[in-house]
Amino acid sequence: MMDCPSGLKRTSLMRGSWLRVEMDKGGVLVMAYNLLNRFGYYTKALDQDWQDSLGIEKLDHAETVFSIVLDVDWAPDFVIYETAALLKERQIRASWFITHPSPAVEWLKGFPETYELGIHPNFLANSSQGKTQAEVVDYCLRILPDAVSMRTHAYHQSSLMFDHIGRTTSIENDASVFMPLTRDLHPARYWIGERYLNRFPVFWEEDNELKKPEPHMKFDADLVNSPGLKIFAFHPMLLY
Repeated sequence: MMDCPSGLKRTSLMRGSWLRVEMDKGGVLVMAYNLLNRFGYYTKALDQDWQDSLGIEKLDHAETVFSIVLDVDWAPDFVIYETAALLKERQIRASWFITHPSPAVEWLKGFPETYELGIHPNFLANSSQGKTQAEVVDYCLRILPDAVSMRTHAYHQSSLMFDHIGRTTSIENDASVFMPLTRDLHPARYWIGERYLNRFPVFWEEDNELKKPEPHMKFDADLVNSPGLKIFAFHPMLLY
């Protein structure tokens, strides 16, 4: 069991939120525990071909691969601690995408077998991470100099941005593609000169669900269990 730092009061995550009721009935995080526990986090290609990376080598037209990612999005530390505790209680490994330095982020670094930490650059106007594309990337990599994975904030991206990432960083994996509830998703290679990024499409995201006229946490079993990559994206502040 992973304990939160001493002095932090433990409260019930998602108490009273729209997600809590479904969680108690076996919502998406519990479903992930039941279905994805054998795979762990979805990005760990390093210098290997993506077919040989953790879990992904099992992804063919007969396989379903589940994964959890979380965009920190400047959440306060107590929310990060409690979200991590919830995942740990259910033995769910996840990839966290970090926006800012904090004691909780440093704490997450102590669990490399449970959590992958990637960068979550904000390239939008008035970004707190920097005024230029280069400044934003440098800011994020000062927090996580060994990061190999990224998701851009608000899915903001461009070919010029990827060219910069490819030329100046060691990032190898990107999850800045959203394909909601799409069947048979697979990673793809995005070539940048002599190297490439592994691009992983996201299957479902809770803030997108909340934008629907009638948001809910009920999934069609045939769709969810159909072959392909199923990345579920969350934001700790929306879970809390």
